Amino acid sequence: MFKISVMTKYILTSLILVLIVTGCDKCDGDKNNLLSDKEKGLIPFSADTSVNFTNNTSETVIGNYSQKENEITNLDSGNDGDCSATNVEREYATLELSGLELGFNIVVRKGRSNELIFVLSQSDDNNARFAVDDCDGIVGDLNNSLRNISAQGFEFTDVFVLNSCTENSMVQRVLYSSTNGIEFIEFSDGDYLMLAM
Repeated sequence: MFKISVMTKYILTSLILVLIVTGCDKCDGDKNNLLSDKEKGLIPFSADTSVNFTNNTSETVIGNYSQKENEITNLDSGNDGDCSATNVEREYATLELSGLELGFNIVVRKGRSNELIFVLSQSDDNNARFAVDDCDGIVGDLNNSLRNISAQGFEFTDVFVLNSCTENSMVQRVLYSSTNGIEFIEFSDGDYLMLAM
């Protein structure tokens, strides 16, 4: 009968455990989906900023933008079997409108497949989202997404038109530029707020 020594058993057991723990697959390395300078430029607020809006009855509403923040997140953290990471960059800021129970989160980020995602959501309800094309927020080409549009008798040039993705939303659409941020908020009842420039 064939005998295996204790040392050989130890070496074979150790080798098997190393293969199980490390896996046999090679790591592809980290994938970094970072925003371009143009994409980062979608949110122009590098400091806290106050702006004035005028409503349809000529009253002034003060809007306060927070300084934009930047973060990189590993989408694969917590995946025990994954030895590589998909890091995505995100920039965001908020706009709070004084005297109104209304505010917006502005988010520009990369997705897992390096797609650009640009969405607004209401501060008090992240499910109340606004997007340029589809409600997933994916923007294919920034330049092709810019529009010249008329709203409530006012003309806007080179703006992103973000339509509500939520049924029965208080806000119907938002017009946004990378120069001024939110330029126009159109409410479902016909009221509006327009950036005073």
